[in-house]
Amino acid sequence: MENKITTIMFDKGFKPDDIGHFRGAMLTLLPDDPVLHNHGDDTILYRYPKVQYKLCQRKACIIGMDEGADILERELHLGDELTLKLGRRICTFKVTDKTTTYFNPDRQDPDGFDYRISGWLPLNQDNHMVYEQMDSMYERISLLDSILISNILRLHRGLEHNIDYQCKAYIKDIIRSGSVKYKGVEMLTLDVTIHTNTCLPENFGIGKGSARGHGTIMTIKQQTDDTPDNV
Repeated sequence: MENKITTIMFDKGFKPDDIGHFRGAMLTLLPDDPVLHNHGDDTILYRYPKVQYKLCQRKACIIGMDEGADILERELHLGDELTLKLGRRICTFKVTDKTTTYFNPDRQDPDGFDYRISGWLPLNQDNHMVYEQMDSMYERISLLDSILISNILRLHRGLEHNIDYQCKAYIKDIIRSGSVKYKGVEMLTLDVTIHTNTCLPENFGIGKGSARGHGTIMTIKQQTDDTPDNV
């Protein structure tokens, strides 16, 4: 079964630190639907986010899948001008592009798939301590590989894909490493290239913070200036 993807592009961007503000401002304009914000009645819904907010070509972008795609398609239209509060600033964003595509999770390639993952947050507080205490890069990469596979499986489960084979994935190269504050906590962020036997949806994210632009997936052979900016 294919997944519907709707992408909304705006005429301007913002600082990467403002993605959370952009998401919050959009949620005040869009319907109060758990698909958009992953919150139920006074609870957080720990599931894969089907609506994600990010920067593409340095411009604001919202991407939705399935129910999320339907909401974006229904609520946002070409030419719409939205007045949003980003922190202390009031900004007007105009919808300049709206596209709908379809993702086939069952697509296979005997050579597998190569992707770049940008702004990936692989570690939580517990495994960050384990990671820091490891003596060798081999151990660290092995831990990151196992987390990568878990992140990929969570994505497919969240999108209701049945993976009836063993998911394999490994990091080919660490392009950039750094740190970023996520929900007030300093966290390791990585830009990596990976190889996997599983097809992944372009521009969606894996790992922590995927709803806010972290862990964005790009097919390496298709990388152009459309690559989402790091966050």
